[in-house]
Amino acid sequence: MERLSRRDFIAASAGTLASIPALAQGNPDLVVHEWGVVSVAYGSTVWGNARSAGAKAMKGAEVAPDLPPFVSKWEENVKEQIQDWRMQPVDKPVVYFYANRSMDVSFKVSIPGGRPKAWWPPTADWGPGFQGRYRKGIQRDDPEETKLENIKPGNGFISWKKLTLDPGIARFPKAEGWWPVARKVDATPFRFADPPTPMKFGLRRKPLPEDFPRAEKFLFYDALTPFEPGLEVNFRKGAVDVKNRGRGALSHVIAIQVRNGRCSSGLATDLAPDATATLAPAEGPPALAGALVEAGLFRKEADAVAEIWSDEFLKVEGARVLALMPRSVYDTLMPIEVAPAPKEIVRVLIAHLECLDAEAQAEVALWIGKLDSDSVKERAAAGASLKRTLPMSEALIRQAAERATDAEVKARLLDLLKG
Repeated sequence: MERLSRRDFIAASAGTLASIPALAQGNPDLVVHEWGVVSVAYGSTVWGNARSAGAKAMKGAEVAPDLPPFVSKWEENVKEQIQDWRMQPVDKPVVYFYANRSMDVSFKVSIPGGRPKAWWPPTADWGPGFQGRYRKGIQRDDPEETKLENIKPGNGFISWKKLTLDPGIARFPKAEGWWPVARKVDATPFRFADPPTPMKFGLRRKPLPEDFPRAEKFLFYDALTPFEPGLEVNFRKGAVDVKNRGRGALSHVIAIQVRNGRCSSGLATDLAPDATATLAPAEGPPALAGALVEAGLFRKEADAVAEIWSDEFLKVEGARVLALMPRSVYDTLMPIEVAPAPKEIVRVLIAHLECLDAEAQAEVALWIGKLDSDSVKERAAAGASLKRTLPMSEALIRQAAERATDAEVKARLLDLLKG
């Protein structure tokens, strides 16, 4: 990283401070903002997520951009990846720091029910993982420590012990996809040092090149953890019924339907626990950025979120509900620790429920009916069509299996649920 003279640093700092939102400007305190998206297939109990198993099945393509090559990934830090954890992905939690002076900050996120999936910048302090032992320069492993069943799907965490906030930083690692969009905010950049080689068995992370910019504008991580959105959703023809089964009020609930490339949406606000709202989607995309601003994000942060998720939320064929969860849900799901203590912490979690609209539900019912066909070819085609709609159709298939009186049809339905 280029060194700045004291005069250049002051000049650069002044320019950055002029663009920091008013809440953080003019005081030495720290402000932390975070947003993330947790994706689930509505009505499903299987491991997976709405994007890979839902939108991909409906459209036939993965819509999420790849992460930059420099990002650390959990499966690259252990020998093997455990496949049977029934968890949902929390995508792109992005953390921004705002400060009007240089300072060192530590940040830790805990994942009580799961594990990290990817993170940036690099750190040696994460878990769970295989623990290695070094003796005379040779890493030895304890057979009990390296058994897959001994890596429990819980008590995950990532910790960054020293991030140096520096308003004068202007050079960052090159990245494509959504990464540059997430940088289009007025957050205070930070420097980080290369972590020491962690004593974890199976580490394959390559050291960063000497000329690699060790600086970033946001802290990033992905996680896998069990999550129950506490929502009942029913897409009917021309309307969507949503009931809040959670303990806290939902500030914004957005229903989105994309059919033949045309997007329609509806909005409910301040949905109290046990309350029900009927949304009537009208043609046009939702004002997601505006809802995020009302939830506490700065405008540029909200615009970045809306831009990053625009294709997945507004262009992928299908139906989905977005709910801005209460702060208490985020804090319970993945609590954080920040030092020094910030003046303000804003955390906005978007629950993304991939659903079946009325038309898709009718198609599923039609295919379920054809499982009783005398034609072997027709039964096979119906089964293949149903499999493509999983996991969103799981609840309908399970209900049909419970009602089925024909033993063969029941067996076919249960076989579909086995994957």
